[in-house]
Amino acid sequence: MPRMRLPYRPMAEGEFWKLIEVMGGQADDDAVARLTGSLATRRRKDVLAFQERLARVLYDLDREVLASIHRLAVVAGMSSH
Repeated sequence: MPRMRLPYRPMAEGEFWKLIEVMGGQADDDAVARLTGSLATRRRKDVLAFQERLARVLYDLDREVLASIHRLAVVAGMSSH
């Protein structure tokens, strides 16, 4: 599967997930504020690298979800392939 081309080098996965951990498994306003606070202490290039890693993670997740939907359709006999 081809990878989407990103304009900046993505943050290392370990560093990215450490930042995500500050959200404590939540996606509410407080969790987002904690993440925003952590990112605010970093250099611009680090924030852009975080943004690019996030874009890649979301893209991969979306592709995985779409692949799962297709597999379910095939199992259910709903696909023309």
